[in-house]
Amino acid sequence: MVSLRLTVRASVVSVLLASLAVVGSGVMASGTASASPSTCYPLGSTSCTGTLTAVPSIAIRGGTVTLTGKGFAAAAAVRVNVCNIKTFTTTAFNEALPGRIDVSFKMPDSTPLGPCKITATGRGANKQTLTLTTTVTVKSATETVLTLSRTKVTYGNEQVELMSVKVSPEFRGLTPTGKVTIAEGRTTLCVFTLSSGKGSCGLTPKKLQAGTYNIVATYGGSLKFAGSYAKKVLIVVK
Repeated sequence: MVSLRLTVRASVVSVLLASLAVVGSGVMASGTASASPSTCYPLGSTSCTGTLTAVPSIAIRGGTVTLTGKGFAAAAAVRVNVCNIKTFTTTAFNEALPGRIDVSFKMPDSTPLGPCKITATGRGANKQTLTLTTTVTVKSATETVLTLSRTKVTYGNEQVELMSVKVSPEFRGLTPTGKVTIAEGRTTLCVFTLSSGKGSCGLTPKKLQAGTYNIVATYGGSLKFAGSYAKKVLIVVK
């Protein structure tokens, strides 16, 4: 009887050990396949993603751009690359989940005009390297100068007025191209295309009644140049 009991106990122990080995193997396999999904964004994901946004989407050389992103691990060092000409490192802070970055920087004066790719690379919430990308359009700021040949004209004889516009880039180099609209409030007085950054037009007789007007010249900008405007006061008398 003693021998039989020992044999049964030995069999039970063997079965329990085998069961524990199977359960242990299952836990290890599950842990290896999942990279801490509870720390990913959104919660429960098996792989982590994120978003990156730059404001404004049209960036001016020398202007300020604010970069925000999420999907990084809290306190992760995030390296930012701006158009392959400027790099810096910031730290992700924890705002619930996931980790976020929120940083402002100056767009370099030497940034090439046109599309510019900005990347942010750091440890993601799933402990893997996360690289996020966004694109802005870089333009050069401009200055518009409006000159009136006369500040006072007689109603019915406004054609003697010559309105001249010059649009200059903030930095030397290319010459601004595009159109200029000269208007008074919602009334368009003339539209012309720049030539060598300049242009002019006259007034149509009886276009404006007697009174004082704010004449505004607006340069609409182009692919590489941001818009700008200038204004002058014109008096029409009878």
